[in-house]
Amino acid sequence: MTNAQRGLAALTGRKLRLKQWLLEQENRWRLRRGKPLHVHGLLIQAGPETSPRILEHLIRGSYERQEAEGIRSLLVPSDRVLEFGSGLGVIACIAGRSASDVLSFEANPRLVERAEANLALNGVRNVAVRSGVVGSQPGTASFRVEADFWSSALGTASAGEESIEVEVHALSAVLETFRPTVVVMDIEGGEYELLGDPAWMACAGLREVLVELHDAGGDALDRLLASWTADRPVEAIRAEFARVGNCTVTLKRTA
Repeated sequence: MTNAQRGLAALTGRKLRLKQWLLEQENRWRLRRGKPLHVHGLLIQAGPETSPRILEHLIRGSYERQEAEGIRSLLVPSDRVLEFGSGLGVIACIAGRSASDVLSFEANPRLVERAEANLALNGVRNVAVRSGVVGSQPGTASFRVEADFWSSALGTASAGEESIEVEVHALSAVLETFRPTVVVMDIEGGEYELLGDPAWMACAGLREVLVELHDAGGDALDRLLASWTADRPVEAIRAEFARVGNCTVTLKRTA
């Protein structure tokens, strides 16, 4: 790298840091006045279901940053997007602006309301948010609600933790009815079981799955990559697991 290139890189870095600092300051000002925050080009209103830790990520613009960048690079106007894990509705808003139709599932009823409110706030009308989770068989399941809602997951709560019963929608029925071309998945470790469901084989129009993989240990990753091809080597995924415990990747069916 030449001196000129190094100088340009340093200048670019300073501009990015300044832009980040200005965003944070504006969002802190907006938060003090009860106004929606600027997050990934959206207006996002946080509520009592948003923990201080998650709120800080929203203020800094780091909330679901990899998913936001990934979905923007994937979508074309004709896409039909299926999302598992709506959260505050950030990714659903982005997808709704770029795709023709979006269906999003969220287990926590309080977040369903928040996601719908943020969709309305941003004028996004082609997204449906449904309460519940998606699994192999229809029915109900226990869902553990954590203070940091992005850590909530299916499973029995320990003493002192909140647990709710949620509806389980059959994956095969969802895929057959909605016919997604792109799937977004952030379900705190449940991705391995769901992506192992044979129902995906019949989803002919599916192009790609953007998923946040969590380090489940054992051979879970190897078994997953026997049926799906990732956009990066397995060594890179494991390195990210070792660094932060998760890794956002794009998957395609191997057959």
